[in-house]
Amino acid sequence: MTKYLTIICYDIVENRVRNAVSEVLVTLGSRRNYSVFECMLTDTERFRLRVQIEGMVDKNTDRVLFYVVCRKCYLKYESIGTESGDYDACISV
Repeated sequence: MTKYLTIICYDIVENRVRNAVSEVLVTLGSRRNYSVFECMLTDTERFRLRVQIEGMVDKNTDRVLFYVVCRKCYLKYESIGTESGDYDACISV
């Protein structure tokens, strides 16, 4: 199965829920910012992750976004400020 770069970002009100979502995402990819992760996921993995996170968040106050990004588009990213971590290691599309 083909894996696609998926950028997942969130705005979650409750600390407990935010930490729980973060713990799930850190097992699947790389943290790029406090609330932004890059993960290599198949369509099935992305669907399962979405269902899992849907069961964790409050849809009235929280928001989680999933962006599937092609390699060509990812390579056009721009950044301001410091970067830490091995960002290129997770991009092997």
